Amino acid sequence: MFNLDIINVEAHMDRPHALPDSVATVWGRESGFVQLCFQSRGCRFSDMGSCIMCDYGCGSELTAEQVSNFCRESELFNSREISEILIGTYGSVLDEYEISSECFRIILQRLRESPIQMVGFETHCDTVTEEKLREIKEYLPDKKIYIELGFESLSDKVREKYLNKKLKIANLKQAMMHINQMGFMTILNVLLGSPFLTPSEQIADVVSSVQWAFQQGAAHVVLFPVNVKPYTALYRFMNEGLYRPISHWRVIAALHALSQVLEEEEMACLGLSWYGERTDIYSEEFPRMVPPRCCPDCREELFSFYQQYLQAESGRRRNQLIDNMRTKAMKCHCREEEWSEFAGYTERRMYF
Repeated sequence: MFNLDIINVEAHMDRPHALPDSVATVWGRESGFVQLCFQSRGCRFSDMGSCIMCDYGCGSELTAEQVSNFCRESELFNSREISEILIGTYGSVLDEYEISSECFRIILQRLRESPIQMVGFETHCDTVTEEKLREIKEYLPDKKIYIELGFESLSDKVREKYLNKKLKIANLKQAMMHINQMGFMTILNVLLGSPFLTPSEQIADVVSSVQWAFQQGAAHVVLFPVNVKPYTALYRFMNEGLYRPISHWRVIAALHALSQVLEEEEMACLGLSWYGERTDIYSEEFPRMVPPRCCPDCREELFSFYQQYLQAESGRRRNQLIDNMRTKAMKCHCREEEWSEFAGYTERRMYF
């Protein structure tokens, strides 16, 4: 029997540390959205071996002076071209183990002065407290606020046994209640591609998880296809032939399955991230993450679809795009390969 805690901790041991003067990393700037990730000593849950698929990295604890200098000097906060910013760390931005209270207040003060109207905070549900939420409300009373939480799966078996994620559904529901009562929005992230599941089980897991998230009051749900990151247990499993990166066509299949059960209003609130549009955080000398796979014949079509999907303003339009993509005529061996991975005719008809 695998001890995933030990395997994942061992996998983390060789990962590179962030450079001391690298205060924060910026992703995005497309369509007015930016993700700002502050350096930290790393996720406390990662230190325990949690989340075999996850590694945002590790570094040093920032000082108030470093954060203050970055916030003062960065032009990011003054940009009127940015309408939304997501603030995170290498784990949970509301966790004082990663960002001290003093540093967090410096960030909040800078956000208060910024013209950016929508502000998100990415964190683990166990770090959500009424005190932290009130502090955000006090500093940012006129901003639209959301808290983004890693949920991954409704299934206790998938979360605890397959992903080794330290999360209790009762704690997640309580965090969502506090967030929503404060007048903020809750965004939940759902994972597609959990190990030790068949393709149809992966999609069924996503469908039940996304449905539950909306039923519990999530304003938005973001679908995260698995990216196999170096220095994780999942990367080791991949190298040992125990896990295969998912296909982009499984993402299309999952979106189609969701379009059959969600209301159009919910589809309009179903996002997609980490589908292969980001570069790895490691330099060329280190192993690179492995995003969902496809072949040269379909890559351009797939990435064009993703952009159109994310820019679509209605659930109806998104459903049309999904139908067009899954039935589009093209010579693509990886779509046929994905088709063959679904065991029976009934399963194939459900997803393709």
